[in-house]
Amino acid sequence: MSTVKDIEIKGEQLGEAAAGFATRVVADVFAGLFTGQDENKINKKAEIRANTFKQKALPICKDVQALKQLQDDLAAGIVAFKPYALIEGRDANNCEYDINSDN
Repeated sequence: MSTVKDIEIKGEQLGEAAAGFATRVVADVFAGLFTGQDENKINKKAEIRANTFKQKALPICKDVQALKQLQDDLAAGIVAFKPYALIEGRDANNCEYDINSDN
């Protein structure tokens, strides 16, 4: 199971990779425009890159879901922990939904 620090590190690494991703997409768009590629083809290539990049975030979502489950188990077993159980269901579930949606 990942710790909060592990999730933070994965998030930082993903953030660093985002710069390279964005650069490649912009380069693809300009190359496509300069070579006269069809706009649909340019968009499709960008979507493929975006979906590939989005999949790299899924392990973080899984880690957050596991951390939420651990939090809930602790809160159920240790009443004094309940006020510190701050990860909500929507936080853990929306992550994966957002990645897998087309938006």
